Amino acid sequence: MSFTINLYRNASSPETISKSITAVGSLTGALKDQSSIIDPNILVQMDTVPSFNYVYIPAVSRYYYVKNITSVRNGLWLIEMHVDVLMSHKSIVLAIPGVCTRQEKIGNLYIPDPERVTENDYFILTKAIGNYFTTNNYILITQ
Repeated sequence: MSFTINLYRNASSPETISKSITAVGSLTGALKDQSSIIDPNILVQMDTVPSFNYVYIPAVSRYYYVKNITSVRNGLWLIEMHVDVLMSHKSIVLAIPGVCTRQEKIGNLYIPDPERVTENDYFILTKAIGNYFTTNNYILITQ
């Protein structure tokens, strides 16, 4: 089965969701026998050494990192790839609500953080109320 493959140069780190990619071209390739969708191997025919390091395959709607390029014979290249989950599922990942459990300046006291220094002191404040006990007075105790 052959399909279109979009070729890119990727300058972003793997942790970046929205990659900074530059289109290099496109070509038609075929899956090598028994390739997976996660780590596909494709055979491409090119006259020069491939200069791309990132691929998008519209047939499976996934982006891939190029792990290795091997010359099979003159003009035929084996491209080994690995799926980029963040870029392939970018809209889903960006829609996930998250909780920041660690931040440099602002902390959340309701989330346990062993790096944050807190105090566990308490104090007792006693106020004399005098002889004002009637039926409408209340005593408030808080912790």
